[in-house]
Order: sequence, then C-alpha cells, then structure tokens
Amino acid sequence: MAVNTRQRLVQYLGELKEEELKTFKLLLKNHLVGKEFLKGKHQNRLEKAGHTKVASIIVNLFDEQRVWDVVIRIWEKMGLKEMCEKAKAEDPLMGNRRKYINRMREKFSLAWDGSSCLKNLGDLHKEFIPFLLLCKSREPENISMENRHNSVMTKQAHVIDMTALFGPDKRKHGPQTVVLHGASGIGKTILTRKIMLDWAEGDLFQDRFQNVFYLNCRTLNLTLEMSLADLISKDWPDLQEPIEAIMSKPKALLFIIDGFDELKWSLEETESELCQHWKEKQPVSILLGSLLRKTMFPKSSLLITTQTSGMGMLKSLLDNPHYVEILGFTEANIETYIFKFFKNEAKVLKALSVIKANDTLLNMCSVPLECWIVCTCLKQHMERGEEPMLIPQTTTALYLSYLSFGLSNDGSSPSQHHDTQLRGLCSLAAEEFWGGKFTFDGDDLKRHGLDVSDDSAFLGMYILEKKNDYKNCYSFIHRGFLEFFAAMFYVLEEEKERRDDSVSAVRGIKELLEQYRESGTEVFILRFLFGLLNEETVREVERNFTRPISERVKAELLQWMIAESNIQRTMLHPDPLEMFHCLYEIQKEALVKQAMEYFPRIRLSLHTQKDVLVSIFCIKLCYSMERMQLHVSQTLALIYSSPLILSQWQELISILSNKQSLKELELSGSFLDDRSMKILCKELRHPNCKLQTLRLNVAELNKDMKKEVEALLKIKPSMEILEIIPNVDMKEEEPHNSSQEHPKSRPGEIATRTKPEVTFDRLNDEQLDLERCHNKFLGPNGPVKLELTDKNRNIYRVHLPMAGFYHWPDTGLGFSVRSEVTVDIEFGTWNQHLDWTQKQSWMIAGPLFHIRVDPGVVTSVHLPHFVSLQGGKFDVSLFKIAHFKEEGMVLENPTRVQSSHAILENPSFSSMGILLRIMHSTFKFIPIYSTTLIYCHLGAEDITLHLYLIPSDCTIKKAIDEEEAKFHFLRVHKPSPVTPLYIGSRFLVSGSKHLEIMPAELELCYQSAGECQFFSEIYSSNVKEKISLDLRHPNGTLVWETLVRLGDLGLACAPVSSAPTGLHFVDQHRDQIISRVTSVDTILDKLYSQFLSNEEYEHVRAEKTNPDKMRRLFSFSISWDRNYRDHLYEVLKETHPHLMNEIQNTEKESVRKPLGANNIATSPHKLN
Repeated sequence: MAVNTRQRLVQYLGELKEEELKTFKLLLKNHLVGKEFLKGKHQNRLEKAGHTKVASIIVNLFDEQRVWDVVIRIWEKMGLKEMCEKAKAEDPLMGNRRKYINRMREKFSLAWDGSSCLKNLGDLHKEFIPFLLLCKSREPENISMENRHNSVMTKQAHVIDMTALFGPDKRKHGPQTVVLHGASGIGKTILTRKIMLDWAEGDLFQDRFQNVFYLNCRTLNLTLEMSLADLISKDWPDLQEPIEAIMSKPKALLFIIDGFDELKWSLEETESELCQHWKEKQPVSILLGSLLRKTMFPKSSLLITTQTSGMGMLKSLLDNPHYVEILGFTEANIETYIFKFFKNEAKVLKALSVIKANDTLLNMCSVPLECWIVCTCLKQHMERGEEPMLIPQTTTALYLSYLSFGLSNDGSSPSQHHDTQLRGLCSLAAEEFWGGKFTFDGDDLKRHGLDVSDDSAFLGMYILEKKNDYKNCYSFIHRGFLEFFAAMFYVLEEEKERRDDSVSAVRGIKELLEQYRESGTEVFILRFLFGLLNEETVREVERNFTRPISERVKAELLQWMIAESNIQRTMLHPDPLEMFHCLYEIQKEALVKQAMEYFPRIRLSLHTQKDVLVSIFCIKLCYSMERMQLHVSQTLALIYSSPLILSQWQELISILSNKQSLKELELSGSFLDDRSMKILCKELRHPNCKLQTLRLNVAELNKDMKKEVEALLKIKPSMEILEIIPNVDMKEEEPHNSSQEHPKSRPGEIATRTKPEVTFDRLNDEQLDLERCHNKFLGPNGPVKLELTDKNRNIYRVHLPMAGFYHWPDTGLGFSVRSEVTVDIEFGTWNQHLDWTQKQSWMIAGPLFHIRVDPGVVTSVHLPHFVSLQGGKFDVSLFKIAHFKEEGMVLENPTRVQSSHAILENPSFSSMGILLRIMHSTFKFIPIYSTTLIYCHLGAEDITLHLYLIPSDCTIKKAIDEEEAKFHFLRVHKPSPVTPLYIGSRFLVSGSKHLEIMPAELELCYQSAGECQFFSEIYSSNVKEKISLDLRHPNGTLVWETLVRLGDLGLACAPVSSAPTGLHFVDQHRDQIISRVTSVDTILDKLYSQFLSNEEYEHVRAEKTNPDKMRRLFSFSISWDRNYRDHLYEVLKETHPHLMNEIQNTEKESVRKPLGANNIATSPHKLN
C-alpha cells in the first residue's frame, strides 16, 4: 500500500512547476515544525530534494491516511483545487473522508453553532481566547507509605494548554479519558468546538486521532434509538463506505461528548444491558453508557465536558479518567477579549477603564459568558451615545441588564407585547428546566405564545438560537439563560388556577427548593431566585413587566433561607457556601445578619474568586462565629498571581482577624503560597485580633512561611499554633473532616515532622575551600571533580559518591541525592525546542540543561534562574519547569522558587529549564539579573574591547567565552550590574573621551547560546591610558560603570577557562582575604540587607576574631552568584584598597611570566 501511495504521490508532485514545488516544500517544512525530522541534516535533505525524494520523505513520515491529509491540505493552501479533486476521485475513501473534514471545518468555524450568532462572533480562529486549564495529576499507584504524606501535600496540579489534554503523565502514559469540567459559562463548549476545528484544520492531535466525532448532549436528548454508526453519520452522510476501515482502528478514534450534565437520562443501565458493537440499534442512553463504560470501543479515547453537577455520576461510569478544570480568563486574556470584541481603540479604552475600575465587573469577566454579556451591555451604552457606567453587583443584575438593553434596543418603552413575550419565554424556560431537555421545537414556542420567525426578538438578542443541524430545533444559547428565565417564571408566578396548560408540568417553588436540598450541588436557578428579590432588581423587573413580583414567592424564599441556616447550624461541619452565594445575590444586609446569627462554627471550601467575594460579604455580617475551618483549593491558589484575588484574600483575613468572637482558625488542606501566608500572619498580628488557636499543616510550610509564623508568635505569644497531621487519603477538593494535632506542639513553638532540608548555608568551613572548587561540585565532604566528556557538545559528567546535597557554583545547578550516583549534564539551547510562536507566551528565565541520571536517586534538583524576585513581591506562580520530550513540551510547577533557583522535588529528567508564562508584551516588566562581559585584544600600542550585556545564564557566558577565544580576545573580570534590569531595555555605552565606541547602544535581550550575541566594540589607540566605561538609560540614569586599568589588561592575558565561568577573584584569594582583612564590621554593614540576611549578619558578628568572622562570611558564599561576588570585591576594594592592590600586583606579575615578554604590549596572538 505504501508503495502505491508513493507512486501516486511522485506522479502528482511531478506535475508541479519548479516554483510550485518550492512552495510545497516550504509549506511542508512549516507543517513539520517541532518534529524530529527537521533537526540536523534532515532539514537540508528536504530543501534539496526533488519531487521523487519529497514523496519518499512524506511516505516515511506518515501512514497512508496522514499522507493524503497533509498533502491535500498543502495543495488547498496553494489553491491547487484541480489536483485536490483528482486525488479524491482516484481514492473514493480518501475523498469521502476529506468531505467530512471540510464539513467539520465549516461547522466549527463559528464560536457557536446557532444561526443567531452568525453576525455576532464570526471566525472562531480569530475570536478564540485561550482559557486557563488546570490538570490535576493522579497520585502514582506504587507510592510508598513513607512518602505518601509528602506526595499528597505536593501541589501536583499544573497549567496545561489545549494541545496537552491527552499528553503523557510522569509515567509516559497518555490518558484515554479526559473530563473537562468547570462552572457554568466558563467556556467548555467553546473549547470543544475549537478542538474540533483545530483537528479538522490539521493543527491538533494529528499523530494520535485519525477521526474525531462530536456528540452534543443537548441534541442527543432529541434522539430516541439508533446505532452508533447512524449517530455519527449525521455529520458524515457518506459514512457507510469507509465505516469498516474507520472502526477497525479504535485507538485512532476520539469521541467528544459535550454537555454531559445536560443529558436527560441517568445512564444507570446494568452492564448486561449495554451494547458492544457499533452496528447495534439501541436507545441513545445505552449507546452513551456503552461508550463511557468502554463496553464498546474500549481502546478509543473520550473527551467529556460537564458542570460540577455532573461530576458525581461521571465518576461512577468512568475508569481512571484525567480531570482538567477550565478556570476561564486570566486578567490578560480579559484584555485580549475586549480588544477583539470592540476592535475600535477608543471603545476598547473606555470599556477597559470601566471594567478595571470595578472589582466586581473584573471578577465577572473571568467567566467568558459573563465577559461577553458585560461587553455587549457596554457596547449598547456606547452605541446610544451614553457614558458606559455599567456597575452590576451580582450575576442576576448582569443578566437583567442584558435583557433590559435588548428589549429597549429600539428605544421603545415596555409594552403589553413585550410582557406577553417575556412571560412566554419564562414559562418555556421553566418547562425545559423540569423536563431536562434543553432543546425544543417550533410547536413548543407557539404553545408558549412565542414568535417562531427567524427575525424574532429573542433570536436577535442571542437569548435563543436555532440549531442548524436539526430542522425546526431551538435552544437557549446557554444554560445560564434558561435558569435565569426559569427563575423569572417563579417570581412572576400566577396563581395555579390561572395557569396555562402549557406549564402544568412545572413544579412549585417548594419542590424546587427541596430538590436543591436533596442534591446538595450548586443550582444557579436558586441564586437567580434570590437575586431577583434584590430591591434594585425588583424595580428593574417591574419596568419590563406589567405585573409586580409575587409576594407569596418572596415570603417562601425568605422563610426557606432562615430554615436552611437553621439546618446548617445543626450540622457537625456546616458548609454554607451555596447559601452565601444566594445571600450575596439578594444584597440585603438585614437578611444576611438574620441568617448568619446561627453560625458559631463554619467550614468553607474556597474554589473560585466568586467564592471569596461572597464569603467576605456574608462573614462581615456574622457576629457569633467562634470557629472557622477554611480550605483554600488548589484551583484558587493557582490564581494568587492576580492582584484582585490577593486583595480579596487580604480583606477576608482582615475581617476574620477583627472578629472579636472568633477564637479558632483552621487552614486544613489549604494551598497557600508565600504571599498569602504573609498576608495571613500580618493580619493576625493586628492588636484587634483575639484569635486563640491557629491550626496549620506545618509540614507544608517553607522556610519563609515558618519565619512569618515565628514573627507572629513573638507578637502574639499566647496564641497556640497547633499542627495538623492530615489524613493521607484526603483528596484536594474534599478536605478531611477531622484533624489531629501534633502531640508535641505547644504555644510559641512550630512543630514539624519533616526532615530539615539541606541548603547552601549548611556546609561547614572545611567544605568551603573554594581554591579547589572551580569546575567542581561542592558536596557533603567537599569538592567533587567534574569531567568534561564531550567538549563539542558541552557534556559534563560527575560522580556523586554519597547521599547529600551537591552544588555546581559555576552554573548554579544543584542536586539532592539519596545515594551514590553518576550524572551527565549537557548544556542545551532553547532555540532547539521553542519556536517563534511559543516565545510570544513564554519568557526564558534560565539556562537549559539536558540531564541524564538513574531514575529515583535524585530527590530534588535546583535549577538556576536570573529573575529578580524583588524581595518576595514577584509572582512566583509564573515559574514553570519545562521538559522537552519526544511528544513536545511538558510543563511542571516547581516545588519552591528561591532567589536564584527553582526547586523541583522527585524530578524526572530530560532537557529542562525554567520558563515564565507571560505574554510577550509584558517581558519588559520582568526584572532580571544581568552580567557584563568584557574581552580585550592587545596590540603593540592600542587595545580593542568587546562589551556584552546578557542575562545571567552560564550557557551564554560559556558560548561567548569560546567564540571570543577563537579571535584571541581574553576576558577581563569586572563586576556586573547589581540592580535588576529589564529585558528589551536599551542602554547607552559611553566612557573615556579618547574611546571609539561602535555601536553606542546595547540592548539587554536573550539570545540562546549558539546565536549571534550583541556587543559594543571599544577601541583605544593608547593602551596605557585608563579606560572608564558605563551603561546608562537613555534618560541618563547610570546602571553600571567600571574602570579598566593597565593591571586588568595584564590579568586578561591568562587564557579564558574552558569551564562555563572563571574562578572569581575573591575565591582565588580567599586565604589572603581571610587572614589579612581587618574592618570586617564595615564590610558586613555594606553587605547587610541586600546580600546578607539578619540571621547571617548576626552569625558572622558572633565570631571572636576577624579571620573567624571572614571565614564564617565565606561559608555563606556558596549560594552567591557572580553578582554577589562582584559586590564583595568592590566592597573589599573600597575598605582595603592597599591590600587589594598588593594582591592584584602580585597576581599580575605571576600571570605575565608565561608570556615570555618584557612588557604589557606583547600581542596576545602569540598565546596560540
């Protein structure tokens, strides 16, 4: 078959003209970006290949079906329609499949499939904004009980993008079933449509799924009985011809089941009732159950979307699924959406100013559906010439604003016709809510008195949509609108005897409230019901309807709320969060106070920003609370980077700390980072705080967090800090109900069960003989030799002889190992792995290493980064560990991020390094540590210098060292800028008047090792004159300066080391500095705060003699990077100039001797 395919392809490509073949190869190369084939010599093979060789390359890369997928897609881009049709005609099966793919491209090219949206959202490719996706890793099955606690407490969830939904886990197993879950309106359906479109376009899952089928649960509800083949043939009318070939490859099939929570069936069939063959005609409920429970196509893959309400049923049907939560828009994505929605710059700025000025609106806009509603309402304001002042406080008010704008779009006042149409819409929504169908036909619309014409008001307002795939089929555009109008039906309810027969199936308000109590899940109709009782909302409703809100329903709802609060009070662990959402919607403080009077103890699980917002509103009005058990979910912890969520967290903790009644606060199973813990301790230190007991999982706290708690105890010595020993079987979203205190915990002391981590400052003086540590690892028993095994590929090998922590000062790389092991380390380049598009959303933050080591021996790896954390103010949640494997880039959250390292515990190894997940436009706001490199070339009377400004990356330094050495330029060691700088910043290079500088401007940018690096060339015709150099901002601000003396040029005559960096001056002369420095206290004062912590400062001063003090100071230098050493060098020059000059002069003479020359003017060319 492959031979026949190759022959046909050779024939087709032979018909292309020379220029057409070049275009074809270029498009093929673009298609293969990121694939192994394009690396190395293969790229040249493709560029030089004729049509025969090109055909062979394609056939070798892909199976037969993929060959024609790729080729025809390229021909389509080239406009070669006749060739496409000819190929399809020769192979009917292939042509048949291409029809299906083209149909899917057309069907899913719109954001929504209803005809009502054609003029609204347009091309999904252009309109789609990526969502934040949180993948929650499964715990390894074979984890030992000894490490189980640490595994549970490790924050294993990580952000992924759409392409990684079926990516492999740590055991390199890709999931067969993925559940995409999230709140209402969060973007589940839009995401599945984008997945279908990208697959049909050839941009997604091409190597895994040959055929993808989309099943929408809303429309499935309309179907009674058929076979699976009949079901999928709705989108593939000519399926009968290729169906046997398609179904014979189940591993290559993906079924997307969208909207599982909207199914009207319970899927409770026994296994014997399920079907096993795709040709069997069965009720659709059995077909779906058979797919989900894998009695049919057990090797196929499933992608299922659902709201939270459907999760319980799904878990009982699925075997070992991966769960991915959709978190909606980030703040940056909200801005992007607004730009795409309004397009006009003036309108964009107006909309942004309104939304960013109101935290409630900004919070709403994180939910894509609500963001669309907000933008639509603002647009209506602008089109009417009104100043956009939309400030709804609740979701109910937002929906009502949207309805009011739509009804008054023509400027007319509410009329009897409006009232009749709205009542019909409300009764339809209530009927569909109880019937669970979510779709209806024209007869249903007529029965409720609604217009069925294509230009009807509710179709035009995008409240209803007409389904294109089904004749005479309609639905609400989103379930949120259905529940809003169903709630409206109840608050406008007529007496039963006056009801129309069309709504006889709708149950009363009491049944609705009872159903919520039994289900225990969130029901948005309930929130809307209470929102419609808000006083301002009532006035708005009465402006659009001719009858007022039902007082009877209002009374029943208020009575239910008080009864519900009584029930919650009697529970052992009351969790009133859903009640809080309802109370927030009504915005009635008197009711909140009455309801919250019954809550001496509360348990809250905070999962979203909205959860925090409603909790603040209700807890503020609770005056009887004595105990609070607070669980912050992993999902919420992920968005601590948002200034909004941090401010809300601070407000919540401030309210709790000022509650005079609150005696105990428990944070069991909560995911807190340094910033949230700092806010917590700061608020609890307030004099008004009367808290007596704080319960924490102390084992989860890092060093900085423990310091915060210790500082809290100094100010509040009577406060008890009790450690919780968590239940190792607890799940992150289901925090355990009971906690145990560590038996040894007592007031004023933080107890911990974890072993102390080996850190850089734990090594003793004898281990710090840095004279012997250049190009070596430092370990528990001193330096360990490093071997350069492959100079061309920069591969190093080190044998770590025993358990402990090992650090490579030249690079910043470190390992904690549990036993003896050999490690191979290769310096990598990012350009091999990141393409241009990826660099638009990822900022390189450190060097790339390819590490090879036996699995399971390394307990943690310390990867260097050059980002300034700004004293803890930087958002470390942006840090990601990037692994590059055969399947592409895999991302992992670091366990901790420190000032110069990101630490990953229990790592797997590959090519790996640190990235920041940020938009390209924000790179310029990220502070980084930089390095200046100066290289000199001496002539008889003149001198040439090369000045580089680069991020502090050892792989770039080494690449520049090697490149400059080729031209006999040698490094002059000088201090680098101490102040963090910003990527993309440009600096003016200036210096002594006699210098010629070209170019006179340097940009700080990241160029991978192997790329051309930017530098300024500086020429002086007089080698004996001192050379002063500086870098300044264009506004004149000085960022770096140095002085190159005659002695420095002599030192530079020593060859550049083959190691990644040379041994620093202060390390070379450690012994002399320790024995001869006298003004130690002055040195300490100049290093304090920026380079020495208060603890380190006091440790050094505690030593009795000056040599002992300096020896102690050097004990901390193991964790210093080159910037730290440069600063110490400058301080020593300032405080002990004569000593430093003497050491330099001695070194200068010793370095000159190998040159065999009598003066400094000897050309360095003779070194080689």
